[in-house]
Amino acid sequence: MSDALAKKQDQVTPDEKILDASTDDDAKNTSVHQEIPDDRSIIEERAPDETTADDTKCEVTMIHRDAVLSAQKALPDEELLFELAEFFKVFGDTTRIRILYALHHTELCVCDLSALLSISQSAISHQLRLLKGARLVRNRREGKVVYYSLDDDHVKDILDVGVEHLQHQ
Repeated sequence: MSDALAKKQDQVTPDEKILDASTDDDAKNTSVHQEIPDDRSIIEERAPDETTADDTKCEVTMIHRDAVLSAQKALPDEELLFELAEFFKVFGDTTRIRILYALHHTELCVCDLSALLSISQSAISHQLRLLKGARLVRNRREGKVVYYSLDDDHVKDILDVGVEHLQHQ
């Protein structure tokens, strides 16, 4: 094994190691540790005779190496995954979901949403600010009145798919 690869392998933490227990004939005869680095580079193999104390702590078994490699390549970058998690957090509040569903039907002003949902105007405004920041709602001004609606059909689709999933048996 090259010196660079040996040095890199020594820096791998136990949590980054995955035991490859694939069923193909070559892998049956060896116990090979695989590394899935954060930079999503190609998984490198360690020779079976190069073990460390950390090797005995490995509790995760990689059974389907090709599937793991395929999933690794398909993963979006960490920034996008973080943004997606933040996006879905917005759906974690019943008041915001109620507002979205009211706007799913028609555009409404803060006063109308307040009356419909029996929530103060200031609370509605606060939630609308969060929904607008997440690009789930938009507004338009007509004179002194500001009307809110869903930002686009994707938001309707997200709500519809969520309900469909929950109602699916």
